[in-house]
Amino acid sequence: MKAPLILSCLALVASSAAVVRVSAQERIEFPAASPATTLQQRVGLTDFEIKYSRPSAKGRKIFGDLVKFGEPWRTGANNNTTIKFSDAVKFGDKEVPAGTYSLFTVPGEKEWSVMLSSDTKQWGTATYKKENEVANLKVTPGKLSDAVETLHIGLEDLTQDSAQLVVAWEKTRVAVKIGVPTASKTQKLIDDALASGKDLPGGFYSGAANFYFDNNKDLSKAIGWMDKAIEKNGKAWWLMRAKANMQIKSGDKKGAIATLKQAIEVHSASDQIFKAELEQDKKLLASLEK
Repeated sequence: MKAPLILSCLALVASSAAVVRVSAQERIEFPAASPATTLQQRVGLTDFEIKYSRPSAKGRKIFGDLVKFGEPWRTGANNNTTIKFSDAVKFGDKEVPAGTYSLFTVPGEKEWSVMLSSDTKQWGTATYKKENEVANLKVTPGKLSDAVETLHIGLEDLTQDSAQLVVAWEKTRVAVKIGVPTASKTQKLIDDALASGKDLPGGFYSGAANFYFDNNKDLSKAIGWMDKAIEKNGKAWWLMRAKANMQIKSGDKKGAIATLKQAIEVHSASDQIFKAELEQDKKLLASLEK
């Protein structure tokens, strides 16, 4: 009965970095078979943190052999893989509150299950409880042309509003889209700042204007805010250019022509001239004046 326990303990030590103290002043550290890593990434205004250990294939067949099909997998090695969101997110089609979760998967040849669990303290899958799941998605795996030697978990295809959570190993890749509340969060920040009654800097007004422009919101407000930003920095030709683009989008061709002329005049008189951008503005002006 004791032999299996001893073997289990040896396997545990071999799976992570071991530190041996040989004296009070000296210690020896051995390399980890599956090094731990932490990924921190901001998506829009939401902070992500992924912690996991990275096993390598080392010539082994991974999916369907080392990692069994149809069985829960901790999706990493050593401690369970965790993912933290600073805001509530949309994990696939599931609403998930802000917090830290364990990432589990059930790999399959044609379909994977990807789960988030509220239990972040367990080790492995032996005590996995379905009632702790906050999300359970079905995902079709993709095939990679080149093999990935060391397990990769990361965030790809970042936009202001979403990112892809990607798990890739051997020649298999699975991805889950995660949506973040950038638009609603930014809108609240703008509303709160305006309601404060404070004297806001030009950067706030230009940022708010560009947010409204990029997200197809009220262009009259965007142009008004850009005017305030220009008032605070009358030499900022790039703000004038941005205002002209807003006027074009709103259908105010005459106003855009006037603003572009102002931008070109200010830019041409500035200490530092960006020739490519100045020529671009001149071409745009010529096209509007036809």
